[in-house]
Amino acid sequence: MAGITKVKETTSQGTVLITGANGSLGLSLVQQLLEQYPSYSAILTVRDISDRDPNTEALRKLLSRFPAANATIEVLDLASLSNVRAFAEDVASRVSTGKIPPIAAIVCNAFAWSLVGMKHSSDDYELGFQVSHLSHFILVLKLLDAMNKSTGRIVLLGSVVHDGAEKFGAKFPDDLEKVIKPPSDKPGEEFAQGFQRYANSKLANVMFMLTLNKRLAKDPSLKGITAVAVNPGDMPTSRAFQHVPFAFRMVLKIAACLLPLFQYFTSLTTTKSAAINLMAMSVGPDASGSRGYFEGQKPVQSSKDSQDKGLRERVWKACEKWCGLKQSETVLNIGEGEY
Repeated sequence: MAGITKVKETTSQGTVLITGANGSLGLSLVQQLLEQYPSYSAILTVRDISDRDPNTEALRKLLSRFPAANATIEVLDLASLSNVRAFAEDVASRVSTGKIPPIAAIVCNAFAWSLVGMKHSSDDYELGFQVSHLSHFILVLKLLDAMNKSTGRIVLLGSVVHDGAEKFGAKFPDDLEKVIKPPSDKPGEEFAQGFQRYANSKLANVMFMLTLNKRLAKDPSLKGITAVAVNPGDMPTSRAFQHVPFAFRMVLKIAACLLPLFQYFTSLTTTKSAAINLMAMSVGPDASGSRGYFEGQKPVQSSKDSQDKGLRERVWKACEKWCGLKQSETVLNIGEGEY
């Protein structure tokens, strides 16, 4: 795969794969990894690796500060299932041939959303759900065999809105096909519908984590791999809010100014603080063997809907269908349910 490599002959504790590595949170994750956990190799994925992308250029500049780092910047287009497949197969091949160490952690950081009208992927699916959940679903399942089977960790991103009790909280329609191919937004409802779709992708992530842990635990060869879903907190300084309605951006600007105070009694946080927690959950020694849902590094109960075993199984099977997953693509037995 195309990439920029900082090559050093060092003994690595394993490979950490971070998606969306050039985003606001992604850059903080990379910095935290390189500063605090330098014994790991890194695969840092971006959609656009060209010099024209200012976010990728920021990632390159960050890497230049760590000349000893063993890291690559690689293309991964989560809006294309065929690209995700090719990427996963290439990474798995490099692990199996000893070119890179086994995967210690997959940090599913990348996401997409639109609060100003629905967008679609190259597979003609709703863009946010595919990038935020479905492509990570197949990426993780295809890479299980390339992971460290004793201590590998999968980190998915949750959110407070995965809980349907929250305003704009997640709610799957009875017809799950409307998750991946929802009806067009009604005029004036673009923000509400866009946020609903974002929330649904977060609920899907939490459900995936819960079901995946159950299935991994049933397989003697995979039971050492664990999964967590982490709510990193709300980050008003994130670039993800660039393309939201003007009034919402103004609220976020005010929140960002008051962040030093608000972060102590609200869910608001900085990208640096979020990255510290996420990397601790990804490779930190204290989180080894952790499973379940977390707010930062604190274990908490996930939403009522996420605990619905029947709905979890329906969503899992729907995702298998939407991405065309075959048993030959994963070492996990996808024919079995959770129990």
